[in-house]
Amino acid sequence: MSRLKTFYGKKGEKGMSLLVFLVFFILGSALGMFMQTASLEEEFTGAAAAAAFLGRDWTGVMSPVGSISGFLRGIPYLPTMLCPDPVFQYKLFMLINSAAYALIPLSAFRLTEKLGVTKLWQRLLVTALCGIFPSVLIYSHYLLSEPLSAVFVWLLLLVIFRGEKENGKKAGAFFASVTAGVLTACAYFLSPSCAGVFLAVCLYCLYAKLAGVRKSIYFSTYSITFILLFAADIILTWLTNDLYAYSGGILQSVAGSLQALSENSAALLTLIGGRLYYFIISSWGLGGAGVTFAVIALVSFIRCKRRKEEQYYDDRFVSMGVLCTLMLIFAVPLDAFIKADCDISAQDTVFGAASVFAVTIPFILLFFCYIFVYGISYTRLLISVTGNGLAATAALLMYNCTQSGGQILSNVMTPGITSMLIGCDSSAGLTSSDMLYPICLLFTVFAAAVPVVCCTKNHASVITAFIFTGVICYACVSSASRHF
Repeated sequence: MSRLKTFYGKKGEKGMSLLVFLVFFILGSALGMFMQTASLEEEFTGAAAAAAFLGRDWTGVMSPVGSISGFLRGIPYLPTMLCPDPVFQYKLFMLINSAAYALIPLSAFRLTEKLGVTKLWQRLLVTALCGIFPSVLIYSHYLLSEPLSAVFVWLLLLVIFRGEKENGKKAGAFFASVTAGVLTACAYFLSPSCAGVFLAVCLYCLYAKLAGVRKSIYFSTYSITFILLFAADIILTWLTNDLYAYSGGILQSVAGSLQALSENSAALLTLIGGRLYYFIISSWGLGGAGVTFAVIALVSFIRCKRRKEEQYYDDRFVSMGVLCTLMLIFAVPLDAFIKADCDISAQDTVFGAASVFAVTIPFILLFFCYIFVYGISYTRLLISVTGNGLAATAALLMYNCTQSGGQILSNVMTPGITSMLIGCDSSAGLTSSDMLYPICLLFTVFAAAVPVVCCTKNHASVITAFIFTGVICYACVSSASRHF
């Protein structure tokens, strides 16, 4: 650690950020060398988009992209199309993916400073946990489009909470607004549910104006940038429909969902419940605890504002908590609505793992930054446990098992859940009892943290952090052993 401190003292924030990026890029690349060829049908979409730029038509063996924006996901993979060996080609895919997903821990490291974490070892610990989280580790080694949207969500958070430059001058708000709009549009092109991110940022701008916090982006510039790119995707898809047989864009998905809900409106509650359940379980309750801490900070911020008292919570932490919570509130129901016309018995449809992943990992950052900066108490931990319990119960009540014939078909990976199914055989599908088991395990972990918080005072936050660090490390190793 002394050498890292020396390096940080000499190279500063930018040098340490580059080191973080290189470490996770090398780690991801090393694990990617164990992958041979694509194993999921969904992986061919990005490769097919890259092949289209070279004049190759893969529509005979797989479904075409949904809209013209689908071709954008193939741009980073263009160099791999020049490689004739499929195994070596896939390893090149892994190198590119590792570079993209290494931006998540890089963004996490930069954001820890904005959230008030000052000690280097704490910042590096939070960064490492965000980088090795099971969902990040697994999705970075598959050519899936939806999970890749998480990278743009993290970059969006970094742009919004960028702070000031080292010379004391504020970064250009106009340029940041345009960049934020482009990043949101890129996330939407990869995952349509990220249109909820756009709505969340719009409401966040309203909150920033009402709360009187520092304006980081211009609402008008940001919204116009996104709307122009959104409209361009629809218009260009319609204009080029005779040149390429698109499988349907956002308009067709909305029409299909409306038709499906007119025949079975209860399916929407099932899908929302499944996503809420996955958000809680895949994060081992840390996502729910992060939401709880964000709400506690917001309530305290408003109370101190009304009473004109000194603020206990930093406005940047409160603002990021508000934005991440709004992303969750809008993205999850929107993803459930878009997938309403899909197979309700499929695990990826019910849980929406790839889409929920994009708005889950920021709460891991919020959770650990909260306990490092503001500490943990018995009351806060009890509130977070109660919130997780109520949310998990609501999720199971919303999920109607009869919709899927008694079980969810286990047809796709769901990182974060498999490590919790200790002793359960879910190969044939997940039943209601299987879904209840992870919740019991989650409460067991939180119950172990309660006496620690009650019996320790000075080091409760550090010990609690290392308890959940062990949990994430176990989930990481367990998930990696199943996929590599």
